[in-house]
Amino acid sequence: NISEARELFVRGVSHQLRRLRPGDNAAAEAVVPLVHAWAVCEWKHGAAADARALFRRAELLAPSPCAWVFLWRARFEASCGEAGSHHLARHYYARAVNAAPFDPMIWRLWAELEAAHGDAPRAALYSKRSQEVETLSALRERSDASPSPSLRPPSPAAPRATFS
Repeated sequence: NISEARELFVRGVSHQLRRLRPGDNAAAEAVVPLVHAWAVCEWKHGAAADARALFRRAELLAPSPCAWVFLWRARFEASCGEAGSHHLARHYYARAVNAAPFDPMIWRLWAELEAAHGDAPRAALYSKRSQEVETLSALRERSDASPSPSLRPPSPAAPRATFS
């Protein structure tokens, strides 16, 4: 029941906000997912204006730019189909990319938005960037798992070089 869900969200968010103190990033980070969940709930129940306001509230409560909140807002705006929502979706994908430039999923979803709206060059660019970021991430993980031999400490059994 959506009415009961809203009541629970109101109580939960109110409780969290009462505990929030200036500079308390941990408390702010704790309330953002709850406000976000409420926004998604409103979105899924067709209350676009309420969802938009709650997404905005989550953005404002986050102690620093929060890529996942921007990404969800972009997805919401893209789904609205209202006049200008495509441009808002672009805006929020850009904010998500600025907050997490090495997240390939953001680039990939942005490419899908552009493709759906007929902007093939932009879609190709963002798709390529997604692949580049994914490749860089895989290479970074691989190099972290097996560092270069020149970076490893010498083996205790290895003969020591002596210079005279």
